[in-house]
Amino acid sequence: MARTRLFARLIAPLAIVTLSVGIATAAGAAPEKAPAQSKGTLVIGNISNATGTASLPSTGAFDTLKAWAKDVNSRGGINGYKVAVKTADEKADPAKASEAIKTLIEDDHAIAIVGHYAGGTSTVWQPIADSAGVPVIGGGCYSVDQIGDQNYYCVTTTAILDGLYAQAKLAADEGGKKFGITYDSAQPQAAAAAPLMKGAATKYGMQFSDGLGVSNTQPDYTATCVTFKQSSTTDVGIEGAPQLPNLARDCARQGYSPKWTSGDGQISQNAWLNDANIKEAIAAIYSFPYMDKSTPATKRFNTVMKKYAPQVLKSDYKQPATTTWTSAIAFEKAAQKLTAPNPTGADVTAALNTFSNETLDGLAPNPITFTAGQPHAHNSCWFTMVLKNHKLTEPNGMKTTCTPSS
Repeated sequence: MARTRLFARLIAPLAIVTLSVGIATAAGAAPEKAPAQSKGTLVIGNISNATGTASLPSTGAFDTLKAWAKDVNSRGGINGYKVAVKTADEKADPAKASEAIKTLIEDDHAIAIVGHYAGGTSTVWQPIADSAGVPVIGGGCYSVDQIGDQNYYCVTTTAILDGLYAQAKLAADEGGKKFGITYDSAQPQAAAAAPLMKGAATKYGMQFSDGLGVSNTQPDYTATCVTFKQSSTTDVGIEGAPQLPNLARDCARQGYSPKWTSGDGQISQNAWLNDANIKEAIAAIYSFPYMDKSTPATKRFNTVMKKYAPQVLKSDYKQPATTTWTSAIAFEKAAQKLTAPNPTGADVTAALNTFSNETLDGLAPNPITFTAGQPHAHNSCWFTMVLKNHKLTEPNGMKTTCTPSS
């Protein structure tokens, strides 16, 4: 402290001289641009299933969002605001989900819920966010209830009918002739995927073979493999069950190795990448391919994640991380429109409703428009990923294919 005061006394005369020179030369030199004035901190929340039943392989959503926030704050924030991320693990438990969302909104004062992975309990926590006027941005767009909610802003591919049509279109484009699926027999509503996929397969010129219900806990899938083999099914879609390494193992024992198809982040799981029985798999993915570095936006993702969350890029969450990231970029775009000293959820909502053909720097699967009081349009476009010989590729890069269901 003493050295600081001494230094201040020594430079005081110099400061006077410098000020005089500055006044004398002001007319002939442009002043430096002043940094943006700090406006405070924007708190955003993330609710995800990090440790519950059927949990994510890591706290990937949390880590991804925090990495994005560190990058934003290292750049000076957003329009003068710093960003703080609060997280809540709902553990796939409705009671904990209710408690978690209330904590984020009431105690942490989150003005948006961003990039969630808690779709299994969304019917519990989403109405609480709605009632509080706190918008929910992105995350998996898998729930009809969420997608039809004015307070839910989906910025990745809509994974209901649009996702099924995407899988069928991709399989057909990759040479598929006869298409079948497995679905989770433990979920009664999952059986509805079979007739829907049959219609999608037919639309794109393929023959539909079978929709077979299986569980993730049965010890053997030989009967399933034999059924598909006997019907000469060339492509098999995995719709929630079983774990593909187990199915591929039993099918390989029957000398049967179809092209496997999934609809989202399954294809990037390490178990798929390293399994000798999985010869080829394809996926219509709902957010940009994680390994792409062809645009400034995808380079930013990879650079930031490598710096602040390298564990995510090594985990099973590496492809789902792009869904969380795209949601964060959507919030970033909205926050650039905020001006109030203490923005609220209503301010974020108003900013989101100004999106018109917004591409999110090319990360959105199709241009996004949100209009207050109007149903949010489905995002029916998707990216492509192929797994072959234990290597993932993105044959179409950042180019998307669109398959509207109507």
